[in-house]
Amino acid sequence: GFNISFRIPKINNFAQLDRVLDLTNKDIYLSIETKQAFFDILQFKHPQIKGFYLGILDLFDELGFSHSLTHPNNQLIHKILIDFSLYCAYLEKDCVGFVYQHYKDLDGFRKWCKIQKEYGFDGVGCITPNQLTIANEIFKKDYKKVEFYNGGYFSEKLPHFSIELKFNVFRSTIVSPNV
Repeated sequence: GFNISFRIPKINNFAQLDRVLDLTNKDIYLSIETKQAFFDILQFKHPQIKGFYLGILDLFDELGFSHSLTHPNNQLIHKILIDFSLYCAYLEKDCVGFVYQHYKDLDGFRKWCKIQKEYGFDGVGCITPNQLTIANEIFKKDYKKVEFYNGGYFSEKLPHFSIELKFNVFRSTIVSPNV
């Protein structure tokens, strides 16, 4: 079976999270996509929070950076990845890397997976089955678990089912237990 958890997008602060905590006692995963959430991530210490997703493109939008800066030779993105991984490690939470939008560029996706794995990430966002295959290969350990959210991400943790909650609006989630 699956444990049910909620993925909360575009969270900014603990006051917003408080509204979610009033609605459920299930595990929560936060998408860190705003500059406020990124720079204040250490405020999210609640035991229901099990991990964080990095929404790099939305974060770049908020910071006024071009998406063209998301290439492996840019030191800024490496700093963001390292800081995010360190914050997750400090808080003892799962660390899920960004969704690579160039879904046909599997070599580029593989490169980013390896970089994020080296920085201590537990998995990455995926939007195609081909990406998922590569993520499974790079992030696997002794067992596999796949959670799909508009694609999915791989994590080495035990299976759980994630639903995105937007303050009373649910988005469908597909889960594949047969990886």
